[in-house]
Amino acid sequence: MPGTFNVAGFYNDFQNQQLQLGFNANPCQSVDANGNCVAAPVSPTAAPVNAGKSRIWGVEVEASFNPFAGLLLQVGYTYLNTRLTSIDTFSLEPGSPYVLAGAYTKGDPLALSPRNKVTITGTYTLPLPESVGAVSFGATFTHTDSMFGNPSNRFYFGCNGTANTYMPNCQTGAVSDPATVAYIQSLSRIQSTDLLNLNFNWNNIAGAPVDLALFATNVTKEKYYNFYPGLVSGTGFETASVGAPRMYGMSLKYHFGM
Repeated sequence: MPGTFNVAGFYNDFQNQQLQLGFNANPCQSVDANGNCVAAPVSPTAAPVNAGKSRIWGVEVEASFNPFAGLLLQVGYTYLNTRLTSIDTFSLEPGSPYVLAGAYTKGDPLALSPRNKVTITGTYTLPLPESVGAVSFGATFTHTDSMFGNPSNRFYFGCNGTANTYMPNCQTGAVSDPATVAYIQSLSRIQSTDLLNLNFNWNNIAGAPVDLALFATNVTKEKYYNFYPGLVSGTGFETASVGAPRMYGMSLKYHFGM
């Protein structure tokens, strides 16, 4: 059975690791004549900072084989292990209009770094004469593990009756529902996904220099988010980037000079 098998390992040791941190409006930037806190008139934001050291190591595996004529099977696997090995102390000057929305801690994985990712592709080419062209169809399945998304939401403790560093917008006397608090804390991680894509290709249609390609992505219509910025503590609500829905498409390619 003909095929290929490739393995690669890697190790990286980073100094002055840059991390993106969130910043909320300081709920008590100044004090008025009555001793009441005056919040800074700014909106939540984010910025990269040099925040320490990290190390990344992993393994990549690629394999392909032809169990019989016309069928090609391909497998790709990546194992990724990331960790912050040290954190530099980062603080804001007194009176700053911002406070940290949340912080990374030593031992955290790097954001958006799934531990395991697997891709399996099968492509079958029909046994047709060259005068008809090359007709093939295939499917690709990709599994991506859950991954660390942001350091802020895990520090969300909701309202406890008064405004606090992580919830400056709390109304006096308001107390958050424990189930809601637990759910928002879980949004520090991105959920795992299992996506299936299909494709059909007809190259050199009837011997002409024309190629046709049809595709369908996320055919199982999986609903998922691929990023949470961690805005809850500064705004009172969270947003998310939505994963691509099921989509269909096609392309026609004409080869000049053939």
